[in-house]
Amino acid sequence: MAKIDPAKEVADYLSKALASDTLVKGGLVLTSVLAARNEKGKVKSYVSGNPNTNPIAFAAGVDGFGTKAETQNVAINHDGTAKVGIFSIDNEGDVRIMDENNFERIVFRKGKIDNLDDIINASSFEDSSNNQSGHTIYTNDTSLDIDLGVSVEASKDGGYIDIDWDTLLHVEEGDDTDEEEWGLMQNSTDESKDSEAYTVNILLTKDNSSASSVHQFYMDGESSDRLEHCKQRIYVGKGTYRLRAIVDVVDDYYWGSAKFSNIKMKWKLDAAKFRKLVFGKDGFLGAFPNMVFHLSKEGFVVKGKTDLPGTLASASCDKRGTQINHWGVYEQGDGIRISTGRYRIYHNIGHNEYTVMCTPHYGYNAMSVQIGIKTGSYFEVYFFDKNGNLINTPFDYAIHGENK
Repeated sequence: MAKIDPAKEVADYLSKALASDTLVKGGLVLTSVLAARNEKGKVKSYVSGNPNTNPIAFAAGVDGFGTKAETQNVAINHDGTAKVGIFSIDNEGDVRIMDENNFERIVFRKGKIDNLDDIINASSFEDSSNNQSGHTIYTNDTSLDIDLGVSVEASKDGGYIDIDWDTLLHVEEGDDTDEEEWGLMQNSTDESKDSEAYTVNILLTKDNSSASSVHQFYMDGESSDRLEHCKQRIYVGKGTYRLRAIVDVVDDYYWGSAKFSNIKMKWKLDAAKFRKLVFGKDGFLGAFPNMVFHLSKEGFVVKGKTDLPGTLASASCDKRGTQINHWGVYEQGDGIRISTGRYRIYHNIGHNEYTVMCTPHYGYNAMSVQIGIKTGSYFEVYFFDKNGNLINTPFDYAIHGENK
């Protein structure tokens, strides 16, 4: 039999497999788990058949086989999702590279790329949930696993959840003496564990399935009662998250309670760490804290500091200032003649760090041009004849500057 580390807790899928039968009939073999071991007796790959006990159908590069601490370099799940090294494949077939904080870094998507406005306004994505009254768990309850009544929806990958709550833990002896002993011990040692009464594990669950530990308390019968204020920040991917508390009774000689109150949970997209490249069927984008470029059938847009300043807007205007043949992402298609020879051209650039070039049309006796006021929403231009008098004329203009 393959070697399993006795110091590690056996995983549920292996326990179920060891209790099951294998059917061999002719060339057919039906079994729960088929594992391959190396020359040292360690399993480095396996096939598992029961998705109810193990979501993985095939695993390779396995370490800690059959334990709850098992890891895999390659894992292909029954539902078609997978992890191959730093790559992951979701149930839509999209391929992602995630970093250690669960942020998307590179995405290959069969669907469309992210909406440009969503990328630009990434810092506005958030969700929160509060439960001031909270919950209390008693060690003699039949249910020692409860939902703490807070949940948040992480609408995108690349965010974090801040969790804030108060915990009051209480323990006392179960005999008839008047003496009561209370305790909270967060950093237990092997010696102190000998007198543990119970432990409390705070879990963050995703989509009512996978769970990760947020905090753990150890209770014994020899310390003083104590109120703890706890705060945690956890980086998460897209999904629905809930907070749970589980109590494990270690020594039923003691009984106690764990009271949770002022529970606050908030998810927010971390725009400061928002860095990713996305390839989709309709285009390509790169998103960074201070810069976005977005290429799709709608056009090419660059936001943020760039070494490629260019034409922001351009048009031809008639003698009334009406724009014709206009183009550029910042042109508004609007212009007016303020008075003889004086024109105001509107745009939506949003800053005045740009230059304007204007050329009067031939045949209308305009001999010189001056650029007047420049703002974030319009500029003014004035035309003069050879005698220095203001004169009406059609003209062309172009605005050059940074795409801020």
